[in-house]
Amino acid sequence: MNKAHFFTIELARHDQNASGEEHLHRLIAMDKVFYTDSRQFIDPSLLKNLTVGDKIYVGTHRLKDGTYWIHWIYNEAKGILEPKSAYINPLVTLLKLPLSLSLIAISIYAFLRLFESDINIWIILLLFILLAIPLAVGCWLLFSSIHKLFVKINRTMRNILWGLENIKQGKRSFCLPVDSTLLDKSSQTLCLPQAESGSDLDNIHPADLAQLDEISLCTLRGNITHVRAQRGFTGSGNSRRDYVDYAFSFRQNPLLFRAGFSTILEDFNPVFYRQHPFFLAENDTVNLVIDKNNHRILGIYNEEDGSAYLKISGLATSYQQLKNIYIAMGLSCLCAFIMVSGIALYEVWQQDGLLNKLVWMKEADTFIFFVITMFLIFSGIMLIIELLSLLIRKYSLNASRIVFARQILQLLKRHRNKSNHIQEIL
Repeated sequence: MNKAHFFTIELARHDQNASGEEHLHRLIAMDKVFYTDSRQFIDPSLLKNLTVGDKIYVGTHRLKDGTYWIHWIYNEAKGILEPKSAYINPLVTLLKLPLSLSLIAISIYAFLRLFESDINIWIILLLFILLAIPLAVGCWLLFSSIHKLFVKINRTMRNILWGLENIKQGKRSFCLPVDSTLLDKSSQTLCLPQAESGSDLDNIHPADLAQLDEISLCTLRGNITHVRAQRGFTGSGNSRRDYVDYAFSFRQNPLLFRAGFSTILEDFNPVFYRQHPFFLAENDTVNLVIDKNNHRILGIYNEEDGSAYLKISGLATSYQQLKNIYIAMGLSCLCAFIMVSGIALYEVWQQDGLLNKLVWMKEADTFIFFVITMFLIFSGIMLIIELLSLLIRKYSLNASRIVFARQILQLLKRHRNKSNHIQEIL
């Protein structure tokens, strides 16, 4: 899935996402589906000029659902479409690291010194606000630099850029025909998309069958027209949620589907993508899974590209969401671990105890106590979350509806020999 793939394709269909999100493109050739974002390219004009029947060479990596993300495109008549990541300068990026670390270190040191001062509380608050600016700039520079370095050293990206250089030199034999069978070189077996992992949170329970009349879902098939998208958000600060509202006409009825997204993940380089953004184009043939009680769309299966989207709402939690919570909690504990380590080292330095064994032993005892406490807190929180998730799954009618909608989408995908992967939309 993470490997680079190179294809020679004759374009059978080229679509842009709904009006308002036109930067996302979908290319279809035979049974292969490709996605890309025009914002990742230096000059995206070639992408807009591609027409049905064009023979193009593409450098891609595979996504979870068996589709591909395009990183570069070459057409003999129209030229080459290069990604911005091809021109990342590692030397400049490395030079930004000490600058960002210096800003962060100076800001943190100033914060710690303020705690020891006897200045008026209002002046301290004002200085805190002022010091937050260089700290934020330093964190942004550090994140940007590390991100670019990871892109540059990423094995998949190096292979993709290798293909780009070969294309520039006129070598094209490494680009496979789009109808060729992908083989794993080590085992010479077919590389098929893997099935989704089973979980009690995502599977139908015997008790769910007794609630079929209350669950009341229906599936409708048809073409969508007059598709448009509009971005918005709810809440503010840490509770802010960004979304894109997709409004479209289905069987002459106006419908709305809200797809949440993360602005932070959107800034990541596409080489780290494991699934494509929500995509809905004019005249796509779709199957909608609708809750008959409130006429709300729970799932969408797009027959044009084989993508399936499941709307997770309310208190319902999926297995994938639970995995994401574990990752988020783990990263939070890691950040806390790094901060406490820094404070402990600062305390040792303040006491001139770099060579004092007793000072180190005292700080080590404090540090071990903190690690054990963090582990117990982490375990306790995750135990509560897992228990609540299972209880909600067992007693919530909404959670049962979402599970049935997932099963319907998977049946639709299997009927057309697609992978079981379902993209979850918040």
